[in-house]
Amino acid sequence: GVEGVRSVWEEWFDSSGAATGAAAAQPVSTNKRRGQLSRQPAKVDEHACRLIDHVFYTAPTLALPEHAFGPVAFADEAAALAAPLPSLAVPSDHYPVVVDLLLQPAAEVGAEATPENGGLASGGEGA
Repeated sequence: GVEGVRSVWEEWFDSSGAATGAAAAQPVSTNKRRGQLSRQPAKVDEHACRLIDHVFYTAPTLALPEHAFGPVAFADEAAALAAPLPSLAVPSDHYPVVVDLLLQPAAEVGAEATPENGGLASGGEGA
């Protein structure tokens, strides 16, 4: 990884992109099966259920207190196939990746911000 750059997916993937937990617990940002009218004929009927959308931020200037919309994960392929995108609830072939980022006060940069301390480094308002 790049020093100081963090991913909103660090809880599930390490800096090389390798999964750190069980496959069923890993978030996905797309869950689709291409139909016969796809402009990518080689991918017709392929089930694409994986994480391909990312948000990176620089620490310690910014902290990630939480995902505004919880990450989507499926217990298994059957569960994913039962809820394909796009849908009426998500009219895109990608789930939204929305996070709240907290701008750290200049005096607090240098201490680690965590969800446990409200996204603020020690000594800040959330401590």
